[in-house]
Amino acid sequence: MSRFPRTPLFVLAWALGSRPDAFGQGVITTLAGREFFFQDDGRPAVEARLGGAMHMTFDPQGNLYWAEPILHQVMKMSPAGVIHVVAGNGLPKFAGDGGPALAASLFAPAGVAVDAAGSVFIADTINNRIRRVDRAGNITTFAGSGRGDGPPRDGPARDATIQAPHGLAFDRAGNLLVTEINAQRLRSITPAGTISTIAGTGESGFGGDGGPAAQALFFGLIGVSTDIEGNIYLVDTNNRRIRRIDPRGVVTTVVGGGAQPATEGLPALQASPVRPFAVAVAGGVLYFTEEFSHRIFRLSPSGTLVRVAGSGEAGFSGDGGGARQAMLANPQGLALDPSGNVFFADAGNRRIRRVTPGDVITTVAGVDVPDGDGGSASNARLQNPRALAMDAAGNVYVALPEAHRVRRIAPDGIITAFAGTGRAGFSGDNGPATLARLNEVSAVAADHRGNVYVADAANSRIRRIDATGIISTIATPLQSVGNGPVVSFPQAIAVDPSGNVYWSNNGGPDRATFRIMRYSPDGNIRVFAGAGPPGFSGDGGPAVNARTGLATAIAADDAGNIYFSDGNGTRVRRVDRNGVIATIAGTGEPGYSGDGGPAAQARICCAHGLAIDRAGSLYIAMSTYIRRVDARGLISTYAGSGRFGFSGDGGPARSANMAGASGIVFDARGNLYVADAQNGRVRVIEAARGPSILLSQRGLTFTASAAGNTPATQSFNVVNGAEGSLNWNLATSVLGGVRNWISVNRNT
Repeated sequence: MSRFPRTPLFVLAWALGSRPDAFGQGVITTLAGREFFFQDDGRPAVEARLGGAMHMTFDPQGNLYWAEPILHQVMKMSPAGVIHVVAGNGLPKFAGDGGPALAASLFAPAGVAVDAAGSVFIADTINNRIRRVDRAGNITTFAGSGRGDGPPRDGPARDATIQAPHGLAFDRAGNLLVTEINAQRLRSITPAGTISTIAGTGESGFGGDGGPAAQALFFGLIGVSTDIEGNIYLVDTNNRRIRRIDPRGVVTTVVGGGAQPATEGLPALQASPVRPFAVAVAGGVLYFTEEFSHRIFRLSPSGTLVRVAGSGEAGFSGDGGGARQAMLANPQGLALDPSGNVFFADAGNRRIRRVTPGDVITTVAGVDVPDGDGGSASNARLQNPRALAMDAAGNVYVALPEAHRVRRIAPDGIITAFAGTGRAGFSGDNGPATLARLNEVSAVAADHRGNVYVADAANSRIRRIDATGIISTIATPLQSVGNGPVVSFPQAIAVDPSGNVYWSNNGGPDRATFRIMRYSPDGNIRVFAGAGPPGFSGDGGPAVNARTGLATAIAADDAGNIYFSDGNGTRVRRVDRNGVIATIAGTGEPGYSGDGGPAAQARICCAHGLAIDRAGSLYIAMSTYIRRVDARGLISTYAGSGRFGFSGDGGPARSANMAGASGIVFDARGNLYVADAQNGRVRVIEAARGPSILLSQRGLTFTASAAGNTPATQSFNVVNGAEGSLNWNLATSVLGGVRNWISVNRNT
């Protein structure tokens, strides 16, 4: 009797499988933008090419210091007008503690202050630290653990959590005051290195005037200054106010709270300044910059506004003449010298300008810098690209808020001007878009008819550029619907397949109304989502009845569903075609968690870009990550290492460092384009390709003999043409008899 039945036939086959994240990870490269290193050290400051100065201050010797967040450096101009780099090698990352400040790395520094001993303190904003440069030129960390989230942890300053420090100033006791723009707090650090919170609860809003500053609410703390009487002045920019904390710790408003634009002679408390940025006090007189109205004001002894500089029209003009007739562009930092001169950062013009007591304005630092239009996008200079759009022809549109322009990258890689002159303002309707003035372009979108839509944020308008390049306005703040204007400081824009245009209204003069609006092709404008003051409610019901918050991203899918970020980027919500709203991702608590699980239970933050691929997966840009929510509602990380900086080109996208990833958009081939804002780049992540599996043959067949002889050994090859690993299985089937005589040796 034989061991096997007669002529049993055995067939060996195999099955190949894989994990979705095991192969096909996209490769990241740079499409546009590159580093621009400062090369004018030691030259006359008026010949230097600046990136766009922010906060500034004087030392006792008359040297003017300012932060250059785009160049990632801190500069100093001597009384003789010579410019020098104080700190930063121009590489955006954290490095160099314990060594020369010139060899150290900063990341988008915003603020600077100098103590009585001559040490320079730097708000190293993205690194969430305060750095100190001693008189010998060596740099150390003075405060901040580097973590940008979590409780403030008062106590030893080196161990404290500091969230995006911005403005710096010393009080009369020598304590360093620090505004946290992301945490809505004012911190104080003693010379011995102990930190405490003296204003703000950490929650965004407005409240607390007349009471303890530590219990007050703020929204966008930027600038800080002090006077000799011990008062502290804070720029509460999103509340459109300047507030004062007296020596008792009581907070009040000294500028803002009204409903009228800031104008000459208006009582300060009746004004509503448009993005106040910096404040400075000298001789009991308060000065402030109004970034979006391109002016500088001071307070008279009677409490009315006096215009110091700026006609209110954005641009560059007036040097050698009257400061009040001059054109400025987004003035930011401010410093006063003992002689009564007012120095300010004319950021949009990349200059430092001075106003004398005799009302004469001049440029003391900075010249025009070419941006590279007409050449290769990879050699162009991009100033904080914020948002992207893609048209049917494959052109990429890049919104540059600080440059007040939209630029276009053609499929052949050539970059050109598309809209905006580069000078902030409002003009040009019904003419060529390249000759028009825009002001803080926050977002851009394209429809299938060749129209491009622009969120002209500081002008509170939605503008359209048609296929012939002519610009017009389709929505203005003079129009109203419901309880507010149809457009107010729009921060995001999208177009659905039917040609409806959506944008986010982020506030209004009283910062009370956050809504998503819809413009239909017939010109009708209505509220699409959001009702009343900011908040979170309404899931499962009509979107028009829901409460929403700050929305910085909107996207539409092919089915007409609309997605938007909510709650300062801590949620993503969807409005379906029936108008019902639901939360798709995020718990409302900022953070990074939840990969592999339901997106609605994950923590997200900084959701400043949204895109949907052809499979219906949602992609969320989160500064240093891009995350994906698949059709099952599960979240994973698609790109980004989570580390601020720039690295990874030519390698897997998940290993790349990014800095401020915001606008994202897909092309027709499934490649994802990313506005890597603080790296000044547009980057591309190749569509993840499926594995290319090569098989030497489709199967192996063994025929057993009745005599019990062992069949000859056979083998096959599987070649993995993808990155990562494959999961593969061997399966066997027998057309007769039993199968316990076969053994498999799997070499992987």
